[in-house]
Amino acid sequence: MYSISDSYKLRNDIDERRNARLHMLLATSYGFNNSHTKTIHVGLQRTNEEIFKPAVKLGGHSADGIYFDADCWQQFQDNMELMNEYLSSDNRVKPNFVVLKNITISFTTSYGSKSILIAYKEEEEENSNGNLRKEEDAVDSTPSAKKRRTYVAAVVMQKTTFLGLRSIVKCVDARLKQENIYLFRIFI
Repeated sequence: MYSISDSYKLRNDIDERRNARLHMLLATSYGFNNSHTKTIHVGLQRTNEEIFKPAVKLGGHSADGIYFDADCWQQFQDNMELMNEYLSSDNRVKPNFVVLKNITISFTTSYGSKSILIAYKEEEEENSNGNLRKEEDAVDSTPSAKKRRTYVAAVVMQKTTFLGLRSIVKCVDARLKQENIYLFRIFI
């Protein structure tokens, strides 16, 4: 059985990971589906070196999201044609997953429709049910048969949502360019 202190440690670890990435300065938000449950935020994010760099956050229902730096965002855009082709074609063959720095783009199905799953590479592990999760080893006092499961940040997009994202890519790029110019002016 888990003790209260074990539960606190796990919750504290999760909170630390979330807090390390949540805050963005001068963020602009764009909704890319009708209900605005899928959003993209462009702004400045603090790095471990205590400096700010332009970042793009792709988010779903949860507070967590997938963060792209400028280079990773460009790589994501370079693969958008492959994603569009997968979602638009009648072909049932799924392409291999795409890896960008620390992010994985997988081609899958959700609710019977073709979907794209975007998640962090280092934390993902697919179980037999197809759920994306990270299993943490149990503490010494816990029997080895029990493991704690925490679900990682992931964004799932079907065709309509993906087309909404594609329609605002130019806005995101323009905003990233503004952030770079803003940073350049600050440090000169």
